Amino acid sequence: KYAANNALDMSFIEAEMEKILQEEQMMESFTRNAERELGKMFDMVQREAGQENAVHKKMAQSFEQDKRQMLQMIMEDEDLQRKMFITAQQEQDKVYKTLTAQIENIQENLYLL
Repeated sequence: KYAANNALDMSFIEAEMEKILQEEQMMESFTRNAERELGKMFDMVQREAGQENAVHKKMAQSFEQDKRQMLQMIMEDEDLQRKMFITAQQEQDKVYKTLTAQIENIQENLYLL
């Protein structure tokens, strides 16, 4: 009689076990969703970092190209200045020779007088 009156209520235990199982499933689902969201965020960060790297690479390439163009312009300018100096020197030599010849001619004429 005692055993019949004090029998364990298995339906309560089953209901509590079912609640625990549901909570575990919810936690597993939450964990999977969180891992998936973290994966998406990580992929997005990597994609953005790749895009930033591409932009920085393009900027560096543009800078290098600009630098090469500037060096080329400087070299061309130096070459032009060198040519102008040589031309001026040659013109100066011609003028000097002409003046020297004229002076010599004048001196000869004066000597003849």
